Amino acid sequence: MLALPLVTFLALAAPLQDGARAPHEVRLERGREALEAGQREEAVEHLLGALGWRPASEEILTLLMRAAEPVPDEAALWAHVLATATVDH
Repeated sequence: MLALPLVTFLALAAPLQDGARAPHEVRLERGREALEAGQREEAVEHLLGALGWRPASEEILTLLMRAAEPVPDEAALWAHVLATATVDH
């Protein structure tokens, strides 16, 4: 599990070369692409970066849950976070 300070660092370290789009959108796209390519660790890194910008995003949380499927405890954690985020909104 990654600590909150690392999540914050990843969000702030988001690449800014695509100035036309918000940093979370770039990170989300890269995370989605990495997940589709089977690169779980890279996907999680990008998705956590996006989550730092949009902590209640159902789309990001759902992708994190999918990325965590091989590790049941992590998948359960992200499912809980997703459920909590949807109840609060």
